[in-house]
Amino acid sequence: MEVSSDQGINRVTIDHLFLSHADKDHVEGLIPLLNHPRITINAIHHNGIGQFDFGFNTDLGNLSNDNRLTIIHDFLNDLNELDITSGPQDLFADWIQAVSASGATYGRLDRTTGIFDEGDSDITCEIVGPVLESNRQYLRWFSNKSYTINGHSLVFRLSYRNVRTFFTGDLNIPGSEHLLTTQNGDLSLNAHIFKAPHRSNEFCTSLLEAVHPMITIVSSGERYLIMVTREPTFWEPLADIVEVKNLCCSQLK
Repeated sequence: MEVSSDQGINRVTIDHLFLSHADKDHVEGLIPLLNHPRITINAIHHNGIGQFDFGFNTDLGNLSNDNRLTIIHDFLNDLNELDITSGPQDLFADWIQAVSASGATYGRLDRTTGIFDEGDSDITCEIVGPVLESNRQYLRWFSNKSYTINGHSLVFRLSYRNVRTFFTGDLNIPGSEHLLTTQNGDLSLNAHIFKAPHRSNEFCTSLLEAVHPMITIVSSGERYLIMVTREPTFWEPLADIVEVKNLCCSQLK
């Protein structure tokens, strides 16, 4: 990201914007960012899942008989002629319109991307999820719309020199277990800093154990909590992230 001053007016350039998934609570705050006259976004990366009003047998696209989501988009042109969801409850159409007007490049990333070149030799960005199936064309269906779009969040591990940070989006229990069961899945998760998924009732403790962080950052609504998780015993009895937060608060007092 670059911040420059042009005749006393501050301008911001964002090289890469990562959208974990296109739910309303994620795109709603980004649309004004894209429309801001002093902000330039060069590239937007997403998980490939759209939302649609009509034309498919689920709101996310076609679901096959073997429980796989078969409609995945890469670029804006892939959404042409499709009836994408509009209205105050979803905002996907508004998001796509803002992306198109911004002039930013727009493309899908998944685990097959591997190391993503963001242009800085000090930074390594490894795309961990979503994980494609069936000749790398489809995504597994996780029982319903919400579980599927959240469970296939765009997930990545960012390394700055010798410090690794794991970003999870809204990764849930089925999505976490799916990552952990892929080949060498657990090896791609270990990090010093863990940005925990914000849905506390869908938290996977096995994911926390695999990441094995020194510090976990928990965001919940408008409140933020940084917790230290150096002891492995910290994780064993935890049912969900709420219990993690409670134990952490006691530990930090």
